[in-house]
Amino acid sequence: MNRTEAQLIVAATQKEEDPFIRDRNHLFLSLLWITAGRLSEVLKIADSDIENSKITIHAAPGKGIDRVLDIGSDASKVHEYIENWNLRGYLFESIDRNSVRNMIAKYCKDVGLEPVNPHDFRNGRAKELMDGGASSESIKGILGHTGIQERIPSHNFRHADGVGDSDSGKNVLSREQVDKLLKIPKSDFEQRVMVLMLDHGYTRDKAVQVLKDTEKLFK
Repeated sequence: MNRTEAQLIVAATQKEEDPFIRDRNHLFLSLLWITAGRLSEVLKIADSDIENSKITIHAAPGKGIDRVLDIGSDASKVHEYIENWNLRGYLFESIDRNSVRNMIAKYCKDVGLEPVNPHDFRNGRAKELMDGGASSESIKGILGHTGIQERIPSHNFRHADGVGDSDSGKNVLSREQVDKLLKIPKSDFEQRVMVLMLDHGYTRDKAVQVLKDTEKLFK
């Protein structure tokens, strides 16, 4: 997912007839991209988390760390939304995880895009930052990743579903993780590496090694 696709999805909210739903969905999807936050984190943004141009993103227990992001002029949209609808507490209390997924699916269909999920906003924004030259450490900070040593290590493929290489010391992935990588063209090696870095908090060298070990199982 890229910025253009995100913008198309956000723009599709303007067709909503109800002004509150239009404003709410527009801001929610904008923040999902701008902050690169997890779905659960963006749903829990409250008016007290906004101060001038900064927004505090609270991580769910066991899902990384809290962080304060400066979103610049985009903060004005948040302040305007709060004031226009006289909101207090959670800004998106009227929607939940399922309604967000349905919302995104509807807008993708409206603008002729293949279906995406909320996490694609996070990965797409992170890729944009990486392509723009941001360091892996700064991206980890924005995403709220903890240190590599605090991340859950990848499962051995044999341990995950009983198939794969007999060498239990190799860094290979579970079937679910492999399926996710296989959706990315093999020619786009860097994209596969980036997904591992984002999902597991790996350094680039670690992600490359894990990917190489895993790909050996499919030769």
